[in-house]
Amino acid sequence: MKQPGMCFVIDCNRNLRITYMVIAALAWNLKAWYGLVTLGPAARRDILRMEFKRFLVNFIQIPCQIVATGRRLVFKILTYSRHLETFNVRWNALLAAILFSVFPHASDGAHNVLGLPIRKPIAARFI
Repeated sequence: MKQPGMCFVIDCNRNLRITYMVIAALAWNLKAWYGLVTLGPAARRDILRMEFKRFLVNFIQIPCQIVATGRRLVFKILTYSRHLETFNVRWNALLAAILFSVFPHASDGAHNVLGLPIRKPIAARFI
């Protein structure tokens, strides 16, 4: 004899497994994408070949102290690994791409609606 709530439990577990598989696939795709956009061929090869757990420790779980001073955020990285240089290059390129998409004419001396020159926003700085 079947129990009335048993079908729901099995269906719920299946949905959880599918959700976990989707999250794991997205995380793996993040690692692959990051490896593909890395500029140096040696660093690209290292990132694409490394296991996800090592990628997580080297690029995602970077211990840092965030200090808000005045009008800017300062990220003080507390440890060093050989992959931080690659991370900093990609981070700066990402910030430049975001700033250029938000302020496309900022380098041309453009002015805002009030006629004041557009200032580039203060970006995060790594120490």
